Amino acid sequence: MKQKGFNLIELLIALAIMGILMTVAVPSLNEYFDESNQRASRDSLISAINVAKREALTKKKPTYLCPTTDGDKCSNKWEKGYGWLVYVDSNRDDTKDNDEFVPVSLKNGLSVNLEADHMQLEFSPNGLTTATNFTFCSNLTDGYDEKIEITRLGRVRFTGTSKTYCAQESTE
Repeated sequence: MKQKGFNLIELLIALAIMGILMTVAVPSLNEYFDESNQRASRDSLISAINVAKREALTKKKPTYLCPTTDGDKCSNKWEKGYGWLVYVDSNRDDTKDNDEFVPVSLKNGLSVNLEADHMQLEFSPNGLTTATNFTFCSNLTDGYDEKIEITRLGRVRFTGTSKTYCAQESTE
């Protein structure tokens, strides 16, 4: 009589090989997802910065990018898990009121730091801003942090990756 299928030893060997492959693949997959989320967050922030500049130029009013926990009000610090929002300051009082236009609001899972004396990035009606940097801190202990630079003209550029960007900020 001819057997069809696998015997128990063949099945156990196949499961052992799959287990070994999974122990190699899963950490790499987690690193890939973290890097992908970090890139997506960075690109979303760059997009929000560009929207803020465009809104300031088209509406001829100050426009701000600020941290937020709920997508509706500005927070006073950038923290892990906070998002950001862009609002047009119609009455020019430097604060977001309930009736002001919000073209961008996004929740973020990464730690983002703004290297500036203030917590909001302001675009004046002529599109100018203060030169500053944003840093995205990796969730991985051995991951790379990313930094973007914003010039006074509102141009955004990716300045690179490093394992020390967020380590330096946490020791200050």
